[in-house]
Amino acid sequence: MGISQRIASYMGDALNLDSDNREVVAYSLELIFHTSVTLLLVLLIAWLIGPLREAVILIIVMFLFKNFAGGAHCSSATRCTILSMLLIPSFAELSFIAGQYFTLYVLIILTVLSVLFSYTIVYKLAPVNLPIVSERHIQNRRYFSFLLLVLITIAQVILIILISDRTASFIIAIDISIFWQSFMLTKPGHALVGYYDRLLLYFTDKGGDKNETY
Repeated sequence: MGISQRIASYMGDALNLDSDNREVVAYSLELIFHTSVTLLLVLLIAWLIGPLREAVILIIVMFLFKNFAGGAHCSSATRCTILSMLLIPSFAELSFIAGQYFTLYVLIILTVLSVLFSYTIVYKLAPVNLPIVSERHIQNRRYFSFLLLVLITIAQVILIILISDRTASFIIAIDISIFWQSFMLTKPGHALVGYYDRLLLYFTDKGGDKNETY
C-alpha cells in the first residue's frame, strides 16, 4: 500500500468515510504529491541550467491556462513528469537566449501573434478534456479562459512599455506559454502529445491514469 493509500485509509477511519470517498482522497493526495514532485524537478533542472525566473513564469501561466481551458494529456504520471521536465526548462532557456537578441519590434510581433492565436483557439475550442457536465460550465470555463488571456495581454503590454534587457525574456516566456497551451487544445497538439507519449512508453512503465501535462 502506497503513502497516499495509507493516509487516505487513516483519514477514512478518522472521518468515517465510505470506500468511494476514500478513493477520492487517495487520488487527490496522489495528484498533489505528483504535482509537487514534478514542480520541484522542473525548477531544479531550470535552476541548474540557468533561467529559473523564466521557468517560474512558464509554470504559472501554463498552470492557470490549463486549469480553465484544459488541453492534451499524457497517459501516466511518469510520462507527464518526464515531458514537463523536458519542455519547461527548454522553453525557459529559449526565452532567456531569445530575450538577449530580439528587438522591441520582434517582441511586439511575437506577442501579437501569440495573443491572437490564443484568443482564436480559446474561442473555438476551450474547454478541452475537462470534466464539464453542462453547457453553463463550458461557457464559464471559456469566459475565465478569456479573462485570463485579457489579464495576460495587459501584463504583456506593461512589460513591453517597460521593456529592458531583464524583461524581454519574461515577455517571450509568456508568449511561449500561451501559444503552447493554446496549441494543446487543438487536434495537432493532441496528436503530438500522443506521439510523444507512445515514444516515452518505451522508456517508462506502461498504463496508468491520465494526468495533465504542460
